[in-house]
Amino acid sequence: FVEIGSGGQNSGADSINQPKKSKSSDISAEVVYTAKDSMIIGMSNREVFLYRDASVKYEQIELTANYIEFDMVESQVFARGMINDTTGKMEGTPVFKDGGQTFNAQSIKYNFKTKRGYIEAVKTDQEGGFLHSAQTRKDEFGHIHMKNGKYTTCDLDHPHFYLALT
Repeated sequence: FVEIGSGGQNSGADSINQPKKSKSSDISAEVVYTAKDSMIIGMSNREVFLYRDASVKYEQIELTANYIEFDMVESQVFARGMINDTTGKMEGTPVFKDGGQTFNAQSIKYNFKTKRGYIEAVKTDQEGGFLHSAQTRKDEFGHIHMKNGKYTTCDLDHPHFYLALT
């Protein structure tokens, strides 16, 4: 593993302030990833671990979170928030943008090759309303499959009223 971070371990051209790019024959476009705190790169298994204000961009897709794992071999990302040491609260939970859709979630797993994803505790704006779901899968056609969902016009994380979706 190569660690690149603000702790002065490896500065200069490998600074985390500069976007890193990954080229893979398995995916059709360049992947750009950044992190504010630190970045750990596993050279042998081609994995990247990004910490604090991390982002991964691929074509029209952008994923931001406080923790992101990027597997270059499988063309897959996993993202989640991190607990703040001072407050004990979860911060930097994933925000996934794909074209015109934005998903806020507890955790996200997405494959760039298959265009499939799995999202836990998602909230997204849909045509003037909000969809909440405990578990959500996105297929390669852009269809969203939900389990334990809610549709509401209330913008709160825990809406006062909603239509339950099974």
